[in-house]
Amino acid sequence: MKTYALTTLGCKVNQYEGDEIRAQLGDIEQVPFSQPADLYIINTCSVTAEAEAKARQLIGRAKRAAKDATIILTGCWRAEEESSLRGLGVSLFFTNAEKNQIGNQLPIIPRLTVDKKWSRARLFLKVQDGCDEHCSYCAIPGFRGELKSREQTEVIDEINESIAAGVHEVVLTGIHLGKYGVDRGGKPRLVELIERILSQTKLTRLRLSSIEPQEISDTLIDLMAADSRLARHLHIPMQSGNDKILALMRRAFTVKDHLALFARIRSRIPEIGLSTDIIVGFPGETDDDFDDTVSVVKAAQFSRVHVFKFSARPNTTALKLPDQVNPQIRKTRSATLRGLVEKLGADFTASFVGKEVFVLIERQKNGRQVGLTSEYIRVEFKQAHDTGGDIVKALGVGVEKQILLVKEKK
Repeated sequence: MKTYALTTLGCKVNQYEGDEIRAQLGDIEQVPFSQPADLYIINTCSVTAEAEAKARQLIGRAKRAAKDATIILTGCWRAEEESSLRGLGVSLFFTNAEKNQIGNQLPIIPRLTVDKKWSRARLFLKVQDGCDEHCSYCAIPGFRGELKSREQTEVIDEINESIAAGVHEVVLTGIHLGKYGVDRGGKPRLVELIERILSQTKLTRLRLSSIEPQEISDTLIDLMAADSRLARHLHIPMQSGNDKILALMRRAFTVKDHLALFARIRSRIPEIGLSTDIIVGFPGETDDDFDDTVSVVKAAQFSRVHVFKFSARPNTTALKLPDQVNPQIRKTRSATLRGLVEKLGADFTASFVGKEVFVLIERQKNGRQVGLTSEYIRVEFKQAHDTGGDIVKALGVGVEKQILLVKEKK
């Protein structure tokens, strides 16, 4: 085998595991997924029906690009779909637990001594897997299994390895990140892991991926306020701004709880970026319920919102709930909320004009260097910059299509 193509759908945990697969394949040449290859690997997601449909489209694309290629499906695919997926052209299936064996188990891939290859200036690092919450709309616990946390020493070693390879920002990820350590008797927990990373590595910036509101302690907030290396951004999935819908979703926090938490965070870190996930069109959501969500999103002043139309997933409680919302209504509500959150994002970005920011330079685009601030603001440098992958001090000088324009401060 001479070439392979790999594509990853879904969450940051999947992105991390996609990098792990890439590392297993060592020196075999990777080509874009649209090009002919000997092997295609699709790292799937089943959070929504759209994600599953995209995986099927990718299978078809691979077959058209190279009809005799081997196609591997891994990630969160549903076992009951295996027969139909084989019919589409999938040759081999690997569960999430088997992902780390892809390189060893494929007879067409030689055994290699693999050096970890870091594909970006920002590294997604999985420290936890599994979920035991069973929100009524979510099928992920069935794909990911029980809670599993990595050893602290192993995490520290991997971060130090990434730093030596030129990584400046590490994003801690997990299916339920805030429950890191629970399966190990609760000691250490996530905050202790963060403290150890900050004290035992020279990492320039540490970022948290999605974290549930009930797991954001005052200790974590104080740590973020005190140490500038911990990114000033939290992604806190709220899912709805209506208590009736939150209860139907089996979510732990009420609207009042969320707003109190956001206020507490901002009292310590006024310029923090707060982002969230919102599902619209959940079963039973009336026009008034949706209006509540719109009002709460305005009140919360999120810097970014991921809006999802409700997608009924097999083997979930929400699939059987009464009062399913018409798909066209879901689409309309999604468009309405997206219009609002675009304005909120633009306002948050504009608030950094005239302010100092620290930017991780990720890549070049249209002759400009582009990157990301601690607050999770997308940035472009007005002047050329030769250094990629570094974190530099810059001044916000303008906004262009929700991108903060900056110039470097010497």
